[in-house]
Amino acid sequence: MASAAVGLMLVRAQGGAPVPMIALGGLALLVLLVLLVSVPPPTLFVGWFFAAPLLAESTAASSVGHVLMLVLYAFPALVLACLTATHFGRNVSLTLTDFLPVAFAVYVVVSLSVASQLIELTLARTLLILFLNYLLGPCLYYFLIVGPGRLVETSKLLLVLMVGACIQGVLAIVEHATHWNLWGSYHWNKLSGTRAVSTFANPAILGVYLGIGTVIAVAILMWHPNAARPLRRTALLTVVVCPPGLLLTLTRAPIAATAVAVVALLTLGRKRLAGFGIIAAAVVALVAAWPHLEGSSLYQNRVTDVETVLERQSLQEMSLEVAKQKPVLGWGLGSFGRAIATVEPPYIAGLIDSANLSVSHNTFLSVLVELGGLGLLLLFVPFIVIGTKALARARSSPADRWIVGAASGSLVVVMLTATANDYHYFSLVPALSFVMLAILRRMTGDWSPHADITRPAHVAP
Repeated sequence: MASAAVGLMLVRAQGGAPVPMIALGGLALLVLLVLLVSVPPPTLFVGWFFAAPLLAESTAASSVGHVLMLVLYAFPALVLACLTATHFGRNVSLTLTDFLPVAFAVYVVVSLSVASQLIELTLARTLLILFLNYLLGPCLYYFLIVGPGRLVETSKLLLVLMVGACIQGVLAIVEHATHWNLWGSYHWNKLSGTRAVSTFANPAILGVYLGIGTVIAVAILMWHPNAARPLRRTALLTVVVCPPGLLLTLTRAPIAATAVAVVALLTLGRKRLAGFGIIAAAVVALVAAWPHLEGSSLYQNRVTDVETVLERQSLQEMSLEVAKQKPVLGWGLGSFGRAIATVEPPYIAGLIDSANLSVSHNTFLSVLVELGGLGLLLLFVPFIVIGTKALARARSSPADRWIVGAASGSLVVVMLTATANDYHYFSLVPALSFVMLAILRRMTGDWSPHADITRPAHVAP
């Protein structure tokens, strides 16, 4: 609390910060560090995981949110990364694929160093974004498979995600009704009408989070034969609250991605007949409501919005042209705008501002341009290999299918939305993809949550 107060005073200060204030802030951070390392790492992670969606993207419009993000999101995340290195499992069998996330993290750091260009205005801000947006995901992967996070049950992870999604769904509905959100982020409302962002900085990121919660809930209800009562009740609440919030984002990519994942779970699960019945009922309801939907703001402002589609088409052509110039190593981390400026945008009838486009709307094209084919390969291969092994495990172990379905469906939502949005500017969703990867890794058969965890000599067991 003291560090939050000091941070708020620093944000509001007109001149430099007095030395006593800086000393108080440093002392508060030291006390916070002692408190964090005194909490059992699994408990610390669950608490951080629950608070993350409320704080991760809160810096856009609120100075208070920015301070809380630093104190309660970024700092504990760094502590979790350190705990992973100091509480390493002894009897963990790692494969070559398990080393690719850390290889990708090292490659990102080297790419930024070679590019010698800050991705933010200051070095401190650049290092913060580098850790939160690029390195946090791999850190969480290792925390959950070889660190103390192995003691956190997978069902608890998914339960926390659903509870968080329910909170975000309620906040999205409240925002639509009252035009209020927690951090006062109204940028998107000024651009394109009322689009829910809740505590996130972007409606697409909120949509992905709500989509993940919905997919997990459907996997539990349709695939889990013996779900515990808290898990099943939370899943029922999630499928009631999250889809309306998802629609209120008015963002096509996460809505379509969630629909694809949900249809797959409904048609491939244990209760196929019920799944086909739900799909049929949804189709009938859509046909009946179509005349009303054609006149709605969603249809008029988003579904028929051709200009944004043309912008994405233009960016794809330009990105591929730039990637051809440096196909292996790319232009360097954070260099997309500089690289894209070297090519002329293609002329597309009806697109007026194509010459001003300098931000990618496709995560994979951004990786290809900035990190080259090698970076894209390091990023993709773990998901392909581990996902394939987890699906094979699910075929032979029916009891694990709901977990594989929930994690795989969540990755479908993340990956499909990534083709229309750039995750480079956000922290939580990219990190969640590595959390899902860790959950799938647990399903491959050689993972044990009870393997010994080494502890530093000065830490009491």
